[in-house]
Parts: sequence; structure tokens; C-alpha cells
Amino acid sequence: MLAQLPKEDLVQLQRAAVIAFLVHDCLSLLEVLARDLERHYRFSSSDFVRYQVRSIPTEIENIILSHSCVDRFGPAVLSASNLFYNFVRRSPCDCLEWTDKCCCHLKTWRLDLDPRLAPRGLILPLRDRQYGFFTDLLVFRHVRDEKPFRLQLRSEREVAA
Repeated sequence: MLAQLPKEDLVQLQRAAVIAFLVHDCLSLLEVLARDLERHYRFSSSDFVRYQVRSIPTEIENIILSHSCVDRFGPAVLSASNLFYNFVRRSPCDCLEWTDKCCCHLKTWRLDLDPRLAPRGLILPLRDRQYGFFTDLLVFRHVRDEKPFRLQLRSEREVAA
């Protein structure tokens, strides 16, 4: 049935599934940020459920959630989602152990979010107005950010910087 969908619709549906998995299974909301939302915007418990606001993941959380997404959806879906990037570490060995068990040469995936935003940043999933599935992630650098941005894959040069 899914194979009969036009490619563009299939990619959009897969992206929605990736975002839903991130929101429901991978991302959480830090207590300190929840308190800030309660204080500044008078969020109630029903608002947290309705909007499903999440904290930006730390570097380690990003590694874990990206690995979960690759296991669940595969590299092709993550690449098409325009939310993740992958890379192979280029140095001989990052762990400085140089053993047979070293995994520094393996391909690594990351949700394209700057980990420096993790302590204060928030993610708000955006829904399709007609059908209600997730379409995008809106990133706030901090609770009072007046110019949030939609999460999208940066160019390779921007990621490396």
C-alpha cells in the first residue's frame, strides 16, 4: 500500500514517523525548562501534553537517539528526513586505544542540532493542520526566544564548523 504512494508523499510520511518517534520515544523535557515555561508562559500540565515540548538533546543523548533512529528506520529514511547527518571520523582513532574493539571508524549519525543549545533550548513539534501528524520541529534557543527556526539539515561546511 505504501509503495503506491507518490515518492514525495512517502518521504513526508516517513519524516512524520521519524519526528513522532523522536517526540514520543527519544526526547524528554528537563524539569528546569518546564518550570521556566510554567513561569513565563503559564503552561499547565494539559499544555505540556498538548504541545509536547521537548528539550534539545545533549551530545550523548543525540548519539543515543540517533542510533535508535537508525536501528528503527534505516539510513535511507534518516537521510531523506533532512534532519540527520552522518559522518565517519577521519582521525586514526578517537578513543586513543587502537584495539580490535575500537569503533572510531564506524559511520555515526546525529540529529542536526547544536549541543550547545541543550541546557536551555526547546523543541516544539509542528503538526499538519489537516491530518494532525508531525511535519517539522521548531527549535527555540531558550524559553524566551522570539525567532525560533525550523530544524533542517545544514550544509556540510556549516556542520563541520
